[in-house]
Amino acid sequence: MSEVENGVSVKSTQLSKSQLQRMKRNREKALQLRKARIANLSNAEKAVTQKEVNTISRPRDTGAGFFAEDEESDLNPENRPLVSTPAPLFSSDRPICLECNEEFSDSYLQTYFDYHVCDSCRDNDGAHALISKTDAKKEYLLQDCDLDKREPPLKYVLRKNPHNVHGSMKLYLRLQVENRSLEVHGSEEAIEEKREQREEAQLKRKKKAFDKKVKTLRMEVRSSLYRKKDLSHTHTYGAEVYNEDDDVYTKACTSCGHQVEFEKM
Repeated sequence: MSEVENGVSVKSTQLSKSQLQRMKRNREKALQLRKARIANLSNAEKAVTQKEVNTISRPRDTGAGFFAEDEESDLNPENRPLVSTPAPLFSSDRPICLECNEEFSDSYLQTYFDYHVCDSCRDNDGAHALISKTDAKKEYLLQDCDLDKREPPLKYVLRKNPHNVHGSMKLYLRLQVENRSLEVHGSEEAIEEKREQREEAQLKRKKKAFDKKVKTLRMEVRSSLYRKKDLSHTHTYGAEVYNEDDDVYTKACTSCGHQVEFEKM
C-alpha cells in the first residue's frame, strides 16, 4: 500500500510478518551474546581472585636474619608491580638473561632490582641472594649514603623485621652491593685491607676496655686493703697499776682506754 502526499509516493510503514520474525530472532541473539559476555567477565574475575589466594604462602626462614615471603606482597610501594597485566613485549624489546642468554618477558629480579636474570636462572640462596642493610654495611664496609644516596641508588624490597614486630627491614641484591663496594673502595684488595684495619681497631678497643676494667678492679682491691689498714689499731699501754685487793696488775691504753689485767709470778 502506498499513498501520494504533496505529489510524492510514501511507502507504508507497516512491516510484514517475516520481517517481524527476523527482528525477534536478532533481538534474542543479541541478548544471548550479552549474557555470554557477562558470564566470561565473571569467570575471569573469579580466576584472578583464586590465583591471588593460591599465591599466599607462609614466611620462610632464610637463615640470613629475615623471612622470605611471597614476592608479590612486598611492602615497598615503589617496587610493587602493577596489578594490571602489562602489554606483551616485542622480541626486540625483551631483555636478555645474563645467565642463559635467552630472551624473557618478566622476572622477579627484573621487576624489583632491574637485574636482567629470568626466574628460571634465579638462585635464591647463591649468586642472587638478598642481604639486609645492616649486613651489607658490616660485610662490605659501606654507609647509608653509599647505598641510598650515591647514583644510582640501589633498589631494595621491604620485609618484616623478625627482631621488631612493628618494623620492616630493607633487603638488597648481594651482587649489586658487591659492585657498589668496589665502586666505593676501588678494588677487592683495598676492601680486604680496610676490613683488617677495622678488625685491628676493634681488637684495640676491646683490649683497652679490658685493661681499664682490670685497673678498676685493682684499685678497688687496694682501696679495700687501705681501709682495713686504717681500721686496725695498735694499743699503747701506760704504766702498770697494782691492785692489792685482787693481787693483779692492770694497764690501760692511752688512746682508747682499753684495760688489760694480768698477774706476775
